[in-house]
Amino acid sequence: MTYRINNFPTVGMKGVYDIGILSDYLNSLPADEVGQSGLMLFNLTRLNDFVNEFAAAVALLELVDQLEMMVLLDQTQEELAYTKNRHANRLWQEMAGRDAAMTVYQYRHTLDGIRKSMPHVPTMAASIRQACLRDAWRALLRDFPNDLARHAAGHRGEDIASPEKFKSHAVDRTTYHLPHMDGRTYRFTYKGAAHELLVDHPSRLKLKEVTRSVYAAFPVLDGKLPPM
Repeated sequence: MTYRINNFPTVGMKGVYDIGILSDYLNSLPADEVGQSGLMLFNLTRLNDFVNEFAAAVALLELVDQLEMMVLLDQTQEELAYTKNRHANRLWQEMAGRDAAMTVYQYRHTLDGIRKSMPHVPTMAASIRQACLRDAWRALLRDFPNDLARHAAGHRGEDIASPEKFKSHAVDRTTYHLPHMDGRTYRFTYKGAAHELLVDHPSRLKLKEVTRSVYAAFPVLDGKLPPM
């Protein structure tokens, strides 16, 4: 069992996806489509990566819950240590929220790129179940209706750098909340409205189902894309 200590999981180990499994299919395509098709195949596998990244954000929140309970139950720590530990836990929660926001944004733009690449990969496009792809896109827009969370997370300082910017993002030009975690909800105000992103297992499963629908749109790749 020493591999668990010495090596990061690599191709050939259980649970590790090997993108090389797509090479035979890629090499069977017309030469002038290989470049764009290769990028599309890579982006298809990236969707699964984003699901895993979102799952990691959820797992981090669960880990912080455990750490928070340990801090609260520890009656031996000094006040300064208690304060620092509580503060660190809060910062880790915020990290999870920001990363989840970024992940949803990257997922959305990756899937949009796949959809818009169809004219450049006619051989692949001919075998795609377009209805499945449309259903996946609609489900993503329904369950994750906007990508403003990424903008709020990525421009926290910029959005309130001046009174004018503050007012432009504040609700009714008066009420502004920095992006923050509230339980399992990432809350923020942006462009004059309040928004939220749920960072929990139901949201993870929704993102996973969207990915499953996308993969179902490519029957020619059945068994070759990351298992869902």
